[in-house]
Amino acid sequence: KTYRSHDEVAGDNMDRPPSAHGVHGLSEDEESAPLILSADGAFSGPAATATPQPPPSPASARRARSHHPMASRLVQLSAVLFVLSTVASVGHFAPDSATRLVLGARMPDFSGVDGSSASKRTEARINRQLIDDIFRGVDPFARSRVVRPDWTYPHTNWQPVFFEHLWTQYVRPNHGTLDFYLEVGSFKGGSITRLADLLKEKCPDWRKVSLVCMDPFSGDVNMWDWNHNKGTKFGHDFLDTGPDGRPQIFERFLANVADKGHQDMVLPIVVGGLVGMKLIDRFHKTGRIDQLPSVIYLDSAHEKDETFLELEQAWKVLRECGAILGD
Repeated sequence: KTYRSHDEVAGDNMDRPPSAHGVHGLSEDEESAPLILSADGAFSGPAATATPQPPPSPASARRARSHHPMASRLVQLSAVLFVLSTVASVGHFAPDSATRLVLGARMPDFSGVDGSSASKRTEARINRQLIDDIFRGVDPFARSRVVRPDWTYPHTNWQPVFFEHLWTQYVRPNHGTLDFYLEVGSFKGGSITRLADLLKEKCPDWRKVSLVCMDPFSGDVNMWDWNHNKGTKFGHDFLDTGPDGRPQIFERFLANVADKGHQDMVLPIVVGGLVGMKLIDRFHKTGRIDQLPSVIYLDSAHEKDETFLELEQAWKVLRECGAILGD
């Protein structure tokens, strides 16, 4: 006969009926024999008639559970989940890393900004004035929900040659530099990141430039129309809806801007074009910002009458000798 220790039996007892707990003196064949439950609630079979042993002590029971195969797997699984949750919460391993590692995905690094305007942002005045005013000192990049960047939308029509022409023909002769650029309709950041790339490459005083982006980040009628098949027209998920059905366009915008390293000069405001430009007009008239945009890029409504209203409002807030362009 094969005899087994208290700890081994305690491990097996996790899957046995109460009447068979602590049984010794059974062969493997007898131990594997089925237990039969009679009508009066009693068990019959070799294990049921064997001599019961006293239950193991609490300490030995804990040791038995720790050696049980299922318990071992649970411990391993708990350890893995702990590591993953730690990585997800900490977000990065090196303070100066360019990206964050979260659950194996390449994530943007938001460490270039913090919860106040005294962050690593540039000295661009309009950005700082707006952060201190409408955002109460909290940078939008500082408390955003981190998602992966997404560059699968290639269809922005903003081209560097447009801006190079504006720079040489309008901005430089009339303003000396570009200090306030307003983009109305930003989607996931394709056009504004191209501009930021160009400015950092060609403009020595790019740190003084405020790139303000206004968009409700809620999609247009076509994007909602295409969302029945997850918006995959042209190979891109336009709305990028989350589990609650809300578009995640704004989160993707933040991730894309941070992925390019331009959170130091780009400031998003979640607002429609007309409301946003009226806000800029009011803030300037009341002294809450001290400049109007010298360039306004319109890529917003795409509806005839609404676009006309946006053009009218853009003209009202455009600086003297400024320029309006759009898509």
